[in-house]
Amino acid sequence: MLTDFGLAKQFEESTRSNSLCGTTEYMAPEIILGKGHDKAADWWSVGILLFEMLTGKVCILFLVNFIGSS
Repeated sequence: MLTDFGLAKQFEESTRSNSLCGTTEYMAPEIILGKGHDKAADWWSVGILLFEMLTGKVCILFLVNFIGSS
């Protein structure tokens, strides 16, 4: 496994980040919508990754709902 912490940052528990970087398929909805995000967004990404690893399928449910509502 290769990990790059070049874009990692530390912030307080109550602080929200507004950075936008990464692959949209793994981003939490609040990141894509630009509402600011906290550690929950990291868990969203881990969940998407685990889903793909366990099922062998791409999780596109959110993207379909997001694009369909625009």
